Amino acid sequence: MRFLTIFAVVPIALGLNQCAPRPRSGSEGGVSPSSSAADGAVRWLISDLRQTCTGVGPMECLVYRNAETGLWSMLYSGIEGFAYDPNYAVELEVRTERVDNPPADGSSIRYIQVREVARHKVQKLDGVINDAWGVVELNGRPLQKTENVFFEINQRTGSMMGRGGCNHFSAPFRLYDSHYKGISVGALTHTEIACDQLELEQEFFEALGTVNRIDFSRAEVRLLHNDEVLVRGLRID
Repeated sequence: MRFLTIFAVVPIALGLNQCAPRPRSGSEGGVSPSSSAADGAVRWLISDLRQTCTGVGPMECLVYRNAETGLWSMLYSGIEGFAYDPNYAVELEVRTERVDNPPADGSSIRYIQVREVARHKVQKLDGVINDAWGVVELNGRPLQKTENVFFEINQRTGSMMGRGGCNHFSAPFRLYDSHYKGISVGALTHTEIACDQLELEQEFFEALGTVNRIDFSRAEVRLLHNDEVLVRGLRID
């Protein structure tokens, strides 16, 4: 499915669990060198998918999910004792140490693997989730086909686009991990047309802003926040 060019767009700020920017002080990737992280280990899921990031220059960052917060973050340095393998998502316990007098381009925190908790062989999802889906359920409530809510995912361009009932929309889309199927939908823009379904449309847009997982079969896709299904769609032939 393809959409006509959208001319008038209005940005909407959505609350997202996106990758953290590179820190400039003692905290990297959302882990503080003080408090509990300094006293014991934290549990991370290290993604099989690295993300392009910018440190001293362009680089590939490890991506991890903090088990306590559920947030995805990028790590601008390695983890001592851990070897990245793109075929596996790995659950680790990690501890941190402060680095005295780090180099100007180095981190003030050292990350050290305490133990490997689990290793998950992944089926790569890149390209698999590319398709168009008609929304048949929103926040547990059935939707009719005539309500005209649908979306399309394009992993190659890292985008999602579709219609919220009244207006066409587009947003950045990112897949963080092939095992947990972690995703985020970025800041959304849409056309500004009034209709009787604006309340439904706003509910749909707000749901997209909180999804952090995707699950799907050949005929159906589900967008979730943790284990709660927010959006369910059927493949559009």
